Amino acid sequence: MKQLFKKLIEENPLEPTVKIVYKCLYKEIISLRLLPGSKINLSKISEELNVSRTTVRDAAILLSSNTKLVKMHSNQGFFISHLNLNEMEEICTAMKIIEIGAAQILCEKIACEQLIFLVDLTNKMSNYLKENNLYDFTQLDILFHKSIIELCENKFISAMYRKISDIVERYLSYVTFLKNKNDFLTILRNHNMIINSLENSLINNVESAIQMHCNELKKIFLHPEIELKFEL
Repeated sequence: MKQLFKKLIEENPLEPTVKIVYKCLYKEIISLRLLPGSKINLSKISEELNVSRTTVRDAAILLSSNTKLVKMHSNQGFFISHLNLNEMEEICTAMKIIEIGAAQILCEKIACEQLIFLVDLTNKMSNYLKENNLYDFTQLDILFHKSIIELCENKFISAMYRKISDIVERYLSYVTFLKNKNDFLTILRNHNMIINSLENSLINNVESAIQMHCNELKKIFLHPEIELKFEL
């Protein structure tokens, strides 16, 4: 968290410290670095970031007021909101609809360098899996889906995705906690199917590939061996 805090200060030198702490906590929650259901340790964070405990508390209050990511319990402190089964299903459906539309546009105009970029992302993911670097694997998975949206160059599709991108990231970050290597291999196979469809301009196939990928993700999220659980 300290490195992220330092980076945010460098990028936003004129912003009040409480807003920098707010952004830092927000990013840590979205990426599941702060785990769902866990209590925000104000003293520990203030010490790590070298800011006052009051500043951290004020940032947590802002998060509880402006987002659904933090809940404040009287006399108990601040807690990270749990992942929610209904929200997960809805975000998978929204993601599927948006990404299919973007991929179908991309099928008709994808450039060679764009295709190479997607292939390179998937190859790097495979290497991270071999190294058991699951965090970076997950970050590239998030980037893969985001890139399909951006590469289609439709500003309205991009705008729709931006509205849900943080929630998408939170649920896709769940991949980091998978226990079964076959689940990671499934993700890679799905990516390769999507890439193959884009390369060969197979509009119907890319729709099926993305539908399959989203359905597989829902199954993966609900795997009983994963430590994190969903609340109804």
